[in-house]
Amino acid sequence: MVRETIQSLFRPSRPEGPLRIGLEAEVIPIRASDGRPVLPQEEDGQAGTVTVLHELAESRGWRQEDTDAGVPRYHLGHGAVLTYEPGGQLELATAAHPSLDAADREVRDILLRLADAMDGHGIRLLSRGVDPRTPLSEARLVLGGDRYPRQRAHYDRRGPEGRVMMLQSAAVHLNLDLGPQPVEAWDAANALAPLLTAVFANAPTRCGEGVAHRSHRAALWRRLDPSRTGVFPSVGDPTPRYMDFALRADSFLLGEPGSPPRSFLHWLEAGASRADLRRHLTTLFPEVRPRGYLELRSVDALPARWCIVPAAVAFALVHHPPTRRRLLRTLPPPDLLRLERAGRLGLRDPGLRQEAEVVQALTLEGLAGLGRDVAGPAIVRRVEDFFLEFTSRGRDPGDRPEEAVVD
Repeated sequence: MVRETIQSLFRPSRPEGPLRIGLEAEVIPIRASDGRPVLPQEEDGQAGTVTVLHELAESRGWRQEDTDAGVPRYHLGHGAVLTYEPGGQLELATAAHPSLDAADREVRDILLRLADAMDGHGIRLLSRGVDPRTPLSEARLVLGGDRYPRQRAHYDRRGPEGRVMMLQSAAVHLNLDLGPQPVEAWDAANALAPLLTAVFANAPTRCGEGVAHRSHRAALWRRLDPSRTGVFPSVGDPTPRYMDFALRADSFLLGEPGSPPRSFLHWLEAGASRADLRRHLTTLFPEVRPRGYLELRSVDALPARWCIVPAAVAFALVHHPPTRRRLLRTLPPPDLLRLERAGRLGLRDPGLRQEAEVVQALTLEGLAGLGRDVAGPAIVRRVEDFFLEFTSRGRDPGDRPEEAVVD
């Protein structure tokens, strides 16, 4: 049962047709007047985000769906979905698109429309990897049900990092088809993870002060629970290693609430079902998560105009075969030390900056090789502009003043 289920994660769900990409772009709603986070429900006579989303859904024809978590989910049409994260952050999950241009149009159109509607109620949508001002003591879990309270309690055993990640962080996740060579795609995505962290680091402040990491969000992931996070170097067939990873990870969805954590292997030996295993797999958070496609999780939240750039980097380096092979020959194997250094120093690290310059060149070569049907001239120019403003100068998005989705 376990091997078959894990193998299915690396089996392309769509082996034919053009390769596709989707984005999950998260933002942190804050009150424009004081920078404090805005919860879904109305508070102190001020509109919550649900009020704004309800109005927008009615005007745009979005379908609102009630959930067990106590907050709605919105289906925007053509596969795009808008949901809540545990601390009230908003996440836009786009449809899967065969071109970067189409993905960019969707994510920018929806985020900018959303930002405009929120602005009418005195709410800004912040694009930072971690809430830069609010103390953890003021953050609240807004999702009900069984999963999130259990997850929070599990992380609390180790310290505050897990709670900050759940309630106060935001990211851009990149979802790529596995393609015809899933093992190479998996290896390339993992090799790329430290560079995605460093190049797109955007969380340099916490509680109004600078912190020791270019990406405080990346630092949270290194500390909150090593049994369910990390990165995977190339070892051939990834199934056995990921199976071991999944079985050894603590399961917080099984057992009595508050009971000591036990590995999923323990629960499997006690009779856990296939459904239990599938739920457990959704609680694993490596930098690259296999799901029948690849979910790359290393990028901090970014302003709308930059969201497509890490997607272009990933698509070019994972899905243009000559570029992918050069990437795997050039970059050192990924490991936890490289991930930690990438989040802490970013491109201030000379070695990572040199590797980022290689990634920059390979990205442009890969986009050219994929052709205009995948990346039109406007996307290529946006990628070049980002590299010119940040990467070529050893800078990252966190070097700019605090940014909202619209700026």
